[in-house]
Amino acid sequence: IQCLMYASLSTSLIAALGAVLGKQWLGHFICCGRGPSDVRGHLRQQRMDGLQTWYFSAVLEALPLLIQVFLHLFGIALGASIWTQQPTIATPVVLTMTFGALFYGAIVISSVISPTCPFQTTMS
Repeated sequence: IQCLMYASLSTSLIAALGAVLGKQWLGHFICCGRGPSDVRGHLRQQRMDGLQTWYFSAVLEALPLLIQVFLHLFGIALGASIWTQQPTIATPVVLTMTFGALFYGAIVISSVISPTCPFQTTMS
């Protein structure tokens, strides 16, 4: 159980690091430097081609998905850990985590069913 908790925590930290790096990468992409507009335009096009070649959008879209999945795993491990020690205290924790998982599932299903649903996620 603790292994699952530490794995989910460390993976969430890695995903957060990836999000920060992604923001830095986008900042680098936007900055074109100085010089003639045709040179800057060529550099910007090279960077755009690089974004597509290296599947940049897929990498950035995977980061929130990692956080969501491992947040659920952390909740499961937390509930299991508390349940073995204090079942009375674990009941509200497990119920809260179950409500959160059901709510998340309902949002994903809603966004799959209706393309106009504002709750679009990477899962949908």
